[in-house]
Amino acid sequence: MKTNYSRMHVRFLPETRFPVQPAPPAPFAAPREDPLEGLKRRLLQGRLEAVRDEDGQGRLRRAAHEAAALAWVTPYPLLVFPGLFDERAERAAAQARRQARVRRRSRELLAGYGGGVRAGLRGKGGAGNAGSKGLGPGSPQPTRSCWWRT
Repeated sequence: MKTNYSRMHVRFLPETRFPVQPAPPAPFAAPREDPLEGLKRRLLQGRLEAVRDEDGQGRLRRAAHEAAALAWVTPYPLLVFPGLFDERAERAAAQARRQARVRRRSRELLAGYGGGVRAGLRGKGGAGNAGSKGLGPGSPQPTRSCWWRT
């Protein structure tokens, strides 16, 4: 530890002041919409009116964003975007139709098991005992604890 201290004498100069004049505020300008964003918005709005479910609208919005991103890297994005958007929108609609078929078939299969997974989860013995409820006497009995993941 340092035992000898020396005092330092500090002397400040007189205060210096100068006038501050704020810059005049910039005139308000609304943000300009990018032409590609405007085209995307118009085409998307036309397609969204035909789609009623939220899942389909989400898929369609994603397709529009993907098409805009792909069109942006081309030399002529305004020329390329409508074709890309149509292609992506059709792909999204086909995927929505496939998903609807899968959901419908899953409901039919679960209805055939008399309640399916949910009934099995509520049966005696905990979450994995699907054989206690919902399966008929002629139905195959599951051998694993999670029979739907086999």
